[in-house]
Amino acid sequence: MGGGDQKVRIWNMKSVSKDNQNDDSNQTFLATMRDHFGSVNCVRWAKHGRYLASESDDQAILIRERKAGSSTSEFGSGEPADIENWKVIMTLGGILQTWVDLSWSPDDSTLASGRLDNTVHIWSMTNGICTAILRGHSSLVKGVAWDPIGSFIASQSDDKTVIIRCTIDWSLAHKTEGHWSKSVCYVSCNFVINLLFPCLTCLFFHP
Repeated sequence: MGGGDQKVRIWNMKSVSKDNQNDDSNQTFLATMRDHFGSVNCVRWAKHGRYLASESDDQAILIRERKAGSSTSEFGSGEPADIENWKVIMTLGGILQTWVDLSWSPDDSTLASGRLDNTVHIWSMTNGICTAILRGHSSLVKGVAWDPIGSFIASQSDDKTVIIRCTIDWSLAHKTEGHWSKSVCYVSCNFVINLLFPCLTCLFFHP
């Protein structure tokens, strides 16, 4: 969980069931990460669970990996000591780059990030290099999502469009416009976009 205090926190929720979900004693605190210098807006797990990506108002995307052993708590914070040890292994982004959403590819080799400048950036997790910048929206990108097998990536924007691209060459597969109307759109690449609300704030592919 990310928050306005510039921190990312992790809890173990395995012991939380329907009957005891309101019992705090069943929620084990695992770690606090303090590497951002602005409010944390988005946190995304890699599919294999080894990496954790977060983006913040400090205009950085941080990639963390769990290391062996435990970490220490911040002196005077009053927070419990960390059980898990998470370290930053990669920093993506740069000056004047404000990110809105993050999405891992199914094989965790690539991270997509939506920006306020109407673009989607594609990052290689091998070296942290931006390998592609996807344009086509006329307003800020509010959501990005990969399909479950990694053949397509979708982005949705404040310009009321959803763009689906083929990941093999980032070519346009489909663009849906005017999703303020109540309708269902069948896309040629065999995906269905449900357009039921005045504006989209979140985007996911169905498994």
